[in-house]
Formats: sequence, C-alpha cells, structure tokens
Amino acid sequence: MFGVMSQNLCKNQKNPSSFGFNYCGTCKSMGQQYSQKSRLFLNYDIVFLSSLLNELQGEKNFAPAYYEKSCWNLPKQNEIPLVFQYTSALNVYLASIKILDNIKDSKYLKKAQWISAKLFYKRSINSAKQKLKELGFPIKKVEILVNESFEREKQRNLSLNDYAEPTYTITEIAFQHGAKLLKAQETDIKLMTSLGNHLGKLAYYLDARTDLIKDKEEKNFNPIIASSKVTTQLVVNEIDNQCTEMSELLQTSNFSDVLKSNYMLRLAGLFSGSSSNNQQTNNSNSDNCDCCGCCCEGCSACAEGASSNPDGCEICCGSCGGCDCDCCCGGCGCDF
Repeated sequence: MFGVMSQNLCKNQKNPSSFGFNYCGTCKSMGQQYSQKSRLFLNYDIVFLSSLLNELQGEKNFAPAYYEKSCWNLPKQNEIPLVFQYTSALNVYLASIKILDNIKDSKYLKKAQWISAKLFYKRSINSAKQKLKELGFPIKKVEILVNESFEREKQRNLSLNDYAEPTYTITEIAFQHGAKLLKAQETDIKLMTSLGNHLGKLAYYLDARTDLIKDKEEKNFNPIIASSKVTTQLVVNEIDNQCTEMSELLQTSNFSDVLKSNYMLRLAGLFSGSSSNNQQTNNSNSDNCDCCGCCCEGCSACAEGASSNPDGCEICCGSCGGCDCDCCCGGCGCDF
C-alpha cells in the first residue's frame, strides 16, 4: 500500500465514517471499474480523501456490497456513488504518475519492470483518465505540474518548497476538486484545499526523509542531496509543521469525532516519530480503534468490557459512546 494516512482496519466496517469502510469502498470501486489488478495501487491518502468526501456528502445508504467483508463481492457499476467514482479513478491516475516517476528514477532491470507495469496497466489508466475528464478534473493542469516537477529535479540548490510545490499542488487540486464535485459550501472547499495542500507537503517531506539512504545508494533525486539549502533537520521540522497544521484543521472542522480522532492520532504519531525511528511512525496508531477513534492501550477494562459488558468500552473511550466492533478496538489485541 502507498500513502501517509494509514490506519488499522476495523473488524466491523459498516460505519461510513470509518477508515475500514472507505478503504474497502475505494478498493472495491477500483476493482469494478478498472479491473482487479488496479487494486494493488490502493493509496491510504485517497482513502483519507474518500472518508472526508463521504462525510461532506452525508451519504448513508450504500449498496450491500460495500458492507460485505468479502473482497470479491463488488458493487455493480450503477451502484458506485459519486465519491467512490471520483476517488477510485483518481487513485489509478495518481498511480500512473508514480509509475512515470519510478521509470525516471530507475535503471536497467528496475526501469524495464516499471515500463512493463505502465504497459500492463495502460487500459486501466486510460479508463481512469477518461472518467476524471468526465468529472471535470483538470488533467492537463496536473500533467503540466508533473513535467514541472521533473524539470525542477534537474536543478540544483533550489529551496525545499520549490522542489515540493508541483507535488503538493497536485494533492491540493485533488482535494479541492472533490469538494467542488459535491457542490460543497465555500468554507468546506477552502478546508479541503488546505488539507490537500498540507497533506501533499507532508507526503513529500516524509519521502525525502525516509528515502534518503536509498536515494543516495541508487543515485536518485532527493532534495536533501540536491540542494545545499535543504538539510535533514529542515525536512524534519517541516514534517512536524505539516502534522500540526493538519491536526489543527481537523480539530476545528465539522467532521465526525470518529474521523477526527483517528487521523489526528495518526498525525500525532508521525509528528513524534518523524525525527527518530521509522518503526515508531509505522506503529504509532496500532492501538486506536477504527470505529470510535479511542485508544485502549494499557486499559484492562477494555478486555473485560469487550468480553462481558457491552458498555465496557465506555470505561476506556469516555465520550465516544462505545464501539460498534466485534471487540473494543480493532488493533488493541483484545480479539474475542
């Protein structure tokens, strides 16, 4: 999987505000519209976008296939709602940009493999681009930004923002267009634009930090290597800044507590782990519940409540109202 905004998958994925529901919903929509093979490119950040857009739209009634746990039970074409039409097409299209980037950076056998992947997914990619055009997405503008990014990578000693700008602008456009597609209120469009902007920056800076050693070894582009104006500490500081900005935007938004608490916990983990070990970052959200966003780490009442008292989660989760799960938390280990 790709992307920054990963979460645990809840055992009960029937809550449209949960990560699990939007993860499976985006993935199943991709499988139906762009072939099963396209599902390999599922992106956590697009799942995040699906979650935000579904809440903005307020859709509560989805086709039965979206509630089924089986990965092979797909919705029919005419059952795919607008949000998943958009995010599934966007996911495939952005994967094609990633393939182009890998072709540019790779050499010899790896380059040949990515060229083969481009050909293998050609039909899926073309279908996704056509769908995005139908939905009014500015493909030409994004392609200009992709080319601009490649050109800037050829230059030395630019600022970190100069290198990152084309990438985070694409993410900003993607989030903004999704809100406009739903005819959201102007305040919500502005919020989505800002979230896309900060997420694009966060993803770019995290890639620069975590890929530094590999990029040195493989002689790939990395802003820390390419510019004397970009230091590792600068990138780490910017990661923390973007996590803070996104957390504040979510905190003051009208999104559900379920969505906000889950993703704010993820951002807190990225913030605390950005300047240390990657493992801390990857495991930072291991104890949050995808249903209600609470954290059950170290709480013995969680296990007691899950096994004997249906209201036991109130002890751990406080105002979240309990969990609509098979157990208290999808990732806390109380597997009953």
